[in-house]
Amino acid sequence: MHPQVTFDVIGDDNPKAFMGGECDLMLYYGPVNDANLVENWVTRSLFVPCASPKYLEKAGYPENPDELSDHAGVVYTGRVRPHSEVLVKNGRQQTFRWKSMIRFNNILLAKTAAVEGCGIVLDMPLHHCFEEVMNGQLIPILNGWQIPNLDNYIGSTLAASKLRRVQMFIDFYVRRRREIEGEQKRRLQEKYNFII
Repeated sequence: MHPQVTFDVIGDDNPKAFMGGECDLMLYYGPVNDANLVENWVTRSLFVPCASPKYLEKAGYPENPDELSDHAGVVYTGRVRPHSEVLVKNGRQQTFRWKSMIRFNNILLAKTAAVEGCGIVLDMPLHHCFEEVMNGQLIPILNGWQIPNLDNYIGSTLAASKLRRVQMFIDFYVRRRREIEGEQKRRLQEKYNFII
């Protein structure tokens, strides 16, 4: 739409890193309620508990959180969001523990480990695993139990929010991401009867 616009994308797992004015926008879980930040709600995240068919054939399909103590966990430890110690289903909460864990501070490395059969990942964002779930590399598990969802935001510093290019990008991004995630959720429900 605007080929003359240039972007620098910085992958930083410190959500406060951009407040120094080094970039115009940041995508994050929020809100953070900072007076120096203009926040725009985007979508409600959906975390998909899943594992590879290879892992599930070897270790079995857990139906509830108690059974996770017999399984290996692929655990995301990055700083971009809080980490849950509970799973929820129909308003109920339950704690869980793993037999063993492999931890990653990068969500894409965690996804790769899950696809390769290293264990179960409980908090894989749908937008990161949609293709793998649809093509059968990852299978949703736990019969409706999942990590509590979080809200996705796009934020800008006060100074950046006054720039026309920034506001145009925010408007485009919010609209497009809602379209994409809405379609992904619909297709996930169709294929797996996944509770959203």
